[in-house]
Amino acid sequence: MQLFYREKGKGYPLIILHGLWGASENWLPVANLLAEHFHVFLPDLRNHGRSPRHPEHTYQAMSEDVREFITGLKLAVPPHIIGHSMGGKTVMELLLTYPSFVRKAILVDIAPVAYPLSAEHKRILHYMKSIPINEFKERKDLLISLRQQFPEEKFVQLVLKNISKTDKYFEWKTDPDFIQKNMENLCSYPATWEEATYRDPVLFIKGENSSYIQNITSILKYFPAARITTVAGSSHWIHAEQPEALAEIISAFLA
Repeated sequence: MQLFYREKGKGYPLIILHGLWGASENWLPVANLLAEHFHVFLPDLRNHGRSPRHPEHTYQAMSEDVREFITGLKLAVPPHIIGHSMGGKTVMELLLTYPSFVRKAILVDIAPVAYPLSAEHKRILHYMKSIPINEFKERKDLLISLRQQFPEEKFVQLVLKNISKTDKYFEWKTDPDFIQKNMENLCSYPATWEEATYRDPVLFIKGENSSYIQNITSILKYFPAARITTVAGSSHWIHAEQPEALAEIISAFLA
């Protein structure tokens, strides 16, 4: 699958993978801060942003997409890679399957465990499946609907990233049915991980107010050389809430 991507800056190559319902543009504030020292590539993962849709939405499939994407860049050196949430588990699959494919890896607020479907993701999925998006004619009416459903502006903006406008109406950039059918896989992790270990250093970055990283034992099981750090004043959406602090931690680890 040929992924749409954005790129910023010059320097050592760095790939950034967004999370569920996200897109490459969500990470532009961080990418712009890193662009002084890195050549940053930000692909849209399958079924997100401007990349193609496909009914198979598994970590194995996304990892293969990313492997093909990196191969297609024809880089002179293995890139660094960062993954947030769903993008983080995609990076884990890449590391455990192709351990020599990247140089350094950073995993943002995600662990190699099975998660229950979060309340936020349930609300987003319910909204996408229940609202007749193509009946909205004006952006202001769409915003009213979104803000009635999502009191926090960050979720309004997240859902907006999944909406595009044609000449006549709005439409979803992704197919919520594809996501729903694969949600069990997305909340868990591939069984093949049970036989795998990645022994090079990996940085796990936790949001101070997030519950996504709790089980340190599971991290060390698959990534025994892992380091873990916390970003103060942030939830699961570290890149949106604390981009400067996050970029500083990333730069220090990749130096």
